[in-house]
Amino acid sequence: PLRVQVASISARLMVGPASLCPMGDARQSMERTIPGGRLGTVDDIGHAAVYLASAEASFVTGQALIVDGGQVLPESLDQSDLARAPIERPAQ
Repeated sequence: PLRVQVASISARLMVGPASLCPMGDARQSMERTIPGGRLGTVDDIGHAAVYLASAEASFVTGQALIVDGGQVLPESLDQSDLARAPIERPAQ
């Protein structure tokens, strides 16, 4: 057998140069709904990728690793607040 491992990284709201992220009060309100207390970063995704590529993840296959600070937990997210949050593209 080839012993191929397949996994994916699923990210939610992230802060980065190409991201659309809420600003000001809307962002703070959103961050309060995330159990991790903040929006994710590119580094958070990178750390997940390093883990999946490591020997420590040699038995992980067929999984989607969710990197979101707990946003998908049913009790942590109020969709109606997110729908009203103004979104602005960061200055380039």
